[in-house]
Amino acid sequence: MAGVRIVLTRVDELDAPFMARAHGLGHDVAQIAVTTTRYRELDDVAKELDGRSYRTIVLTSRRAARYVPVVNRLPDATLACVGPTTRDAVKWDGRSIVADPANAATLSQLVIDAPLIWLAGSPHREDFITGIAARGLVCDIVEVYQTVSQVLTDDERAILSQADMVLCAAPSAWSAVSELVSPVSRVVALRASSIPPDVSNRQVVEQWDELLEGE
Repeated sequence: MAGVRIVLTRVDELDAPFMARAHGLGHDVAQIAVTTTRYRELDDVAKELDGRSYRTIVLTSRRAARYVPVVNRLPDATLACVGPTTRDAVKWDGRSIVADPANAATLSQLVIDAPLIWLAGSPHREDFITGIAARGLVCDIVEVYQTVSQVLTDDERAILSQADMVLCAAPSAWSAVSELVSPVSRVVALRASSIPPDVSNRQVVEQWDELLEGE
């Protein structure tokens, strides 16, 4: 892959190694935060739970980690996470399970102990609920944060429209940029659920580094 213009649709310190390697290979990499997160108050979430207790607490994003302490746990409770980064964001001294590869569909096949609660974002993906429903399990969903689109500058919009490759880690990111991305740009989804399958030039990876393999 010759030097290309790559846009990451988030600003995240976890992407620093990928960016450094891409720059070293001659690529132009830009980070644009196309969405922002609005968090609910901890007290509001605690009131919504209203004394309910759970044996499994599900996290599909490290952004929900701050809410784990307000969830009442049953004995031997399990923390179920999408990926090690989410698991490491929580101070947890009990049993935990981690989906690898890091996606909610995989996690839905690993959880076994009810009652379950999912500390989710809004909007949230349906692949986790679909997976556990197919196994006859039910789960309380409490949306603890909301992802909303950012107002982009003219410069940011231009960078996105001229990119050779646009990287999206979540459906909300693709929703924010879909009208700006050129139809000839390669659109890269971090996991299949990040971008609809009918998007032209779509490519699915489990981690950004896959794009640099063989270079």
